[in-house]
Amino acid sequence: MRLEFDLGNSFLKWRLVNPLRVSGGQLLLAELEAWLAEQHQAIDEIWISSVASDSVNHQLANRLALHFGVAPEFARVTKQAAGVVNAYAHPERMGVDRWLVMLAAWEKLQCAFIVVDAGSAINIERVSTDGHYLGGTILAGYQMQQRTLLGQTARVRFDLAAGDALQGGVDTASCVASGAELVLRGVAQQLPDLLAELADVGGRSKLVLTGGDAQHLVKYLPEGLEYQLLPELVMDGLVLAKRENI
Repeated sequence: MRLEFDLGNSFLKWRLVNPLRVSGGQLLLAELEAWLAEQHQAIDEIWISSVASDSVNHQLANRLALHFGVAPEFARVTKQAAGVVNAYAHPERMGVDRWLVMLAAWEKLQCAFIVVDAGSAINIERVSTDGHYLGGTILAGYQMQQRTLLGQTARVRFDLAAGDALQGGVDTASCVASGAELVLRGVAQQLPDLLAELADVGGRSKLVLTGGDAQHLVKYLPEGLEYQLLPELVMDGLVLAKRENI
C-alpha cells in the first residue's frame, strides 16, 4: 500500500492507495500524532509533495519513517517530466505543488490548458498544446488575503464578518471579505480572455480548476464557460513525477 501526502500552507492532505481502493482526508500538521495513532496499515511506499520548510520536511519524514518503517520520498521539480517541459531557468525554484498539478492536468488532457489552483495562493498556470509550460500567475488566495489584512488590523475578528460581501462591508472584517470576494470574481471573469490568448498560441485550450476554493471560484465563472474540476491533481501528479525519478 502507498501513502501519499500533500503538505501545503494550511493543511496536510493524505491519501492511501492500494489496487482495490483509495481513501484520504486532510488534517492540520499539529494533528499528525493523533492521526498516526489510528494508522496500523502496512505501508510499502510514502510519497510527499511539500511546500514547507526543510526543517518541517525533515521532522515529518523522520516521524513517518519511525511510525511506518518506510523512508518517505519527496517529489521535486525537474526540467521536464511526463511530457511537460518547464520554462524555469532554475526549475528547483518552482513550488513542487504547481509542477505536479501541471503534470497531472497534462496527463488527463493532452492539449493546451490553463489550470487554476485556488488554495492558500491562487496559481494560474498555462501549458501549450505541445506540453511546454508558458508561464504562471500567483496571487494571494481568498482566505490568505483576509488573514493577511486582518492580522495587521488590531481588534478585528476574521470570523465576525457581516453583510453581503459583493455589496461591500458594514464593518472592517466584512469590508476585507468584500475585497477578497471581488478579487476572486475578477480572476474568474478574466479566464475566458486568458483561454482565448492561449488558443491563439496553440489552438484548442481547456480550463481546469483545483484547490480548496475552486468551488467558490466556480460561482463567478461566466455563464457557459466549460471547465473541469479535478480536486486531487497534486497527488495525481506524484505518480507521474515518480516515473521520472521522484
